[in-house]
Amino acid sequence: MGYCMEYEPRDIIMLRPTDDSNKKFSKKKFMPMVRATPCLDAIMPNNRSRDSGNTILVKEYSGGSIFFISANSTASLRGATGDVLLGDEAHRLAGPGASSTGRRRVRRYVTRRILEREAELHAGRQVRKRAVYCLFMSGTLEDKSVEDTQPLGAHALGTGSPLPLDPQE
Repeated sequence: MGYCMEYEPRDIIMLRPTDDSNKKFSKKKFMPMVRATPCLDAIMPNNRSRDSGNTILVKEYSGGSIFFISANSTASLRGATGDVLLGDEAHRLAGPGASSTGRRRVRRYVTRRILEREAELHAGRQVRKRAVYCLFMSGTLEDKSVEDTQPLGAHALGTGSPLPLDPQE
């Protein structure tokens, strides 16, 4: 996230499981990182200012914005735009017992961005190299077995996944 802010400013979506986890991350992790990094601190307005445009879940900076979005929110991902999609606690989006709703929302978002990019290309407009950059992270990919990792590998790597695409194999 810091790299994009400094070197390739753009809109970023940070997808986390719940609004509470987003608020906690924004207050306890993200803002302390920004304030401790001089180059990031210089491009992020002071959020105490009334006209800064910053809230706990939306951070504006020179060249872009960061949207902290909940995977369990119906409208938030649908209304979001961003060239970078970061997902934290990815095992909650794809894994045994995970809600298929979160997976569907992410898939629809990425598909929509790809179709928008193709329409721009077809219209002869200049576009970025990729429709959306995706990075999903998890500190707990496997709880009990490799079956916990299979859905993530299949979704992210397709036929290049070292794990079987079909969880029944």
